Amino acid sequence: SKLLNFIVSDESNNTRQCSYTIRIEDRMSPSCFGKDTTLIAENENGIRYNFNLDTKDNCSFTKTNCSFPSGSIFPCGITNVSCTAEDGSGNLARCHFIVDV
Repeated sequence: SKLLNFIVSDESNNTRQCSYTIRIEDRMSPSCFGKDTTLIAENENGIRYNFNLDTKDNCSFTKTNCSFPSGSIFPCGITNVSCTAEDGSGNLARCHFIVDV
């Protein structure tokens, strides 16, 4: 919300201060895209993988939360990663991708 103040006057120069609030309702969900990736294990534990998640929103900052955060050690085999993107208005988007080590 944004409060705006202004002064109005009539032909006789009588003035009055007024204000009104502009509130923007963001009902559009952000977008979230992850890329399926195949990696070669560094050792028997798998590999530490820093992935990039592509998120966009029409109004505000988007925060993300993933079942395996970027920088995690991904074990050998297939790992399904689920992520949620949330914008400043609480709108959610979900995306999924696979990391194959």
